Amino acid sequence: SNGRIFNPDTGDLLGTFTSLGPDITNAFVIDSNVNRAYFITAPFSTGFPVTATLRVFDTQTFVPLGTFDIPNIVGTPNEMVRWGSNGLAFSTNGSGVYLIQTTLIPSPDPVPSPTPTPTGTPTPTPTPPVETAFVQPLSLNASDIIYDSVTQKIYASQPSSAGLTGNSIIPITPTTATLGTPIFVGSEPNKLARSSDGQFIYVGLDGAAAVRRVNVATQQADLQFSLGFGQFSTGPLFVEDMEAVPGEPNAVAISRRNAGFSPRHEGVAIYDNGVKRPTTTANHTGSNVIEFSANASTLYGMNNET
Repeated sequence: SNGRIFNPDTGDLLGTFTSLGPDITNAFVIDSNVNRAYFITAPFSTGFPVTATLRVFDTQTFVPLGTFDIPNIVGTPNEMVRWGSNGLAFSTNGSGVYLIQTTLIPSPDPVPSPTPTPTGTPTPTPTPPVETAFVQPLSLNASDIIYDSVTQKIYASQPSSAGLTGNSIIPITPTTATLGTPIFVGSEPNKLARSSDGQFIYVGLDGAAAVRRVNVATQQADLQFSLGFGQFSTGPLFVEDMEAVPGEPNAVAISRRNAGFSPRHEGVAIYDNGVKRPTTTANHTGSNVIEFSANASTLYGMNNET
């Protein structure tokens, strides 16, 4: 597999990250401050532990900078975030969140003593030095994770199957790998989005076909709103992807989906304090995945369904 960078305005291919290998690659994050791209790859898991690999590339030259193996990963990596000066975190669909601190992120801050023993296998020519990483696994059933730079915490959404802490989002202090008090949000929380000022976290509720808003300062859930119904009797709509509108903490863009029909896409809409704006994109085929540019004037979308 490989990763590619495109100019979103022209569609031109700018470069390709090769050497990702044959394994599954769903979790990645770009850090434009240091011009690096971070990927987690892992073989298909049937429930048994596997070895995942952190792969790092230069986003200007697309050259691989190094790798680091992480053994005993349960499940397939599905989300990845950057935190702090030298931290990464990823979640899997097998009830795990993994906190990483690594010298593969340029930073003056030290990395704790590597655990497990470094097994870095850099591949570029010329060969770079073997990098080290500290890995802290958390036994946490997380559907999605995001990082809040204001509170310096990672927030994870937990489904009902998590037990006593289910149907909540839970803050994680990544520097100490400690869990905070769960914030109850409603039935089957999944996708998360953070307002650009850190005031709110939006939570997609798969069990309620709705979105819940969490006030980060008070650590309380407040507004909840539904996404409506499909145009062609496809039932209630759910969040497929979600992005808060930059500079507008009360507004959130949502790529909507149905449940059980093909194609699943039901258009992209923007909601202000839970009220849908009149203009939506077309349903049936469209932007399953969405991402804002640096400002609210441009919202990019990708069709990953057809």
